Amino acid sequence: MKPTFTLLVLGLGGALLATSAQTARPLSVSVSPSHLTLKTGSHVYVTVRLSNTSDHEINLGTETFVYGGVDARFQYDCRNENGISVTREYPVMGSMGDRPMIILKPGMAHTEKIDIGPACDLSAPGEYHVQLSRAIPGDQNDPAKSNEIIVTVTP
Repeated sequence: MKPTFTLLVLGLGGALLATSAQTARPLSVSVSPSHLTLKTGSHVYVTVRLSNTSDHEINLGTETFVYGGVDARFQYDCRNENGISVTREYPVMGSMGDRPMIILKPGMAHTEKIDIGPACDLSAPGEYHVQLSRAIPGDQNDPAKSNEIIVTVTP
């Protein structure tokens, strides 16, 4: 009985490792702080950290400027306390031509501050849940999603 049990445990461990390898994402996105409180009409600056978790370089491109200051390299999911979307629509207007490319080597990270206010209608007091996502080069249909943050807006 012991050899069978040992093989079963080893088989399950191998299956778990295989599943873990299949779900590994080449790019991770994290946003901080996880909770922030501000007054109505304030800028909503968050720190976004993009980490290369792959074994190859990832080209993150350059900064893109859009109408109203929204960083279009990210997609925004902004919801009020009732779960209703408060994400603003914004047209992409173009990019700066000669800005340097951001290349992430394996294991490296790029951190920047962005204002999520232009992308999310946070004009009314309340609690908002915000999650960012970023397209993964070579896999535009399955973006890397950040942690969800909570923004509390007070009068």
